[in-house]
Amino acid sequence: MQAVIIDEKLLSAQAREVASRMGASTRFKKYERALEHFQSDPSASALMESMGEVQKKASREILPWGESNEWNKKLDELNEQVRNHPTIQNLRKAESQLVDLLLSFALRLGDLTAIDYAEACTGRGLNGCGPSRIPQEVKTLVAESVELEGAVGELGRIITQTAEYRKFERARKSFETDPGLCEIRKEMKEVRSRYLKAERDGRLTVEQIDQVRSAQGRLQDHPVVKLFFRERQEMEKIIQSVNRIVSDNLGIDVAGTLAPTGGCCG
Repeated sequence: MQAVIIDEKLLSAQAREVASRMGASTRFKKYERALEHFQSDPSASALMESMGEVQKKASREILPWGESNEWNKKLDELNEQVRNHPTIQNLRKAESQLVDLLLSFALRLGDLTAIDYAEACTGRGLNGCGPSRIPQEVKTLVAESVELEGAVGELGRIITQTAEYRKFERARKSFETDPGLCEIRKEMKEVRSRYLKAERDGRLTVEQIDQVRSAQGRLQDHPVVKLFFRERQEMEKIIQSVNRIVSDNLGIDVAGTLAPTGGCCG
C-alpha cells in the first residue's frame, strides 16, 4: 500500500490545535492564574530566590566538607516557609495538575503512534519508569475533554499516515518477527542468564563475558536492528517537531517537563 503524503503544514496545524485545546483547559487556566499570582507576590518570589541562593551556597560548602548542620537547619527553615506560603503552594498544586494533563497527552499520543513521546524528544523515556505506576485517572485525563481527545486523536491519525511512520511500522514488525533476530535474542537471553548466575555464584569466567559481548555485538550489527533504529529516529524527528509546536504555543517545554530526571520514577 502506498504511503499517504501528509502536508507538513497539516501536521503543524494539528499540533497547534492540540496546544489550543490544552491551553483552553481548566487545568491550564488555573496554572496561568497561579503563575500570575506568584509573579505579582513579592514575598513569594523573594522566598524562592532566597531558597535558591541558600541551596547554591550550601552545595558549595557541604560537598567539600560533608554534612553541615548549620546549612541543613537553614534549608529546613526555608522549606517550612515554602510549605506554609499559600501563593507558592497554590502554584505548585496548579503545576502538578497541569503536568498530569501533559502526561496524559504524551501517553495517549504514545498509544496512537507506538513512540515514547519523552524519549523521542529528550532521550529519557516515560516507559522506562513503568507507566503502569501512573494512576488510571491521570492516563485518561485527555478523554475528559471531547475537544482535546478529538484533537489528539486526529494528530495521531495524521502522524500514522506519514511516509516516515509507514516505514517505521514495517521496520518495527521486522524487528519483532525476523527469525534470525529472534534466534539471536533467544541466545542473548540464555547467555545473559548464565552470566548472571555465574556472577551471583562468584564463578564468572572470561569466556562467559565474551559470549555476552558476542551476542550483543551480533544483535547490534544485525541489519534489521539497524534499519529499525534508523526508521525510529526519523519518526522521532516528527514527534520532536510536534513537541516544539505544542511547547511554543503553551509556553512550556512539554517533553522536558515530563522526562524523568533520574533513573527512577520514584
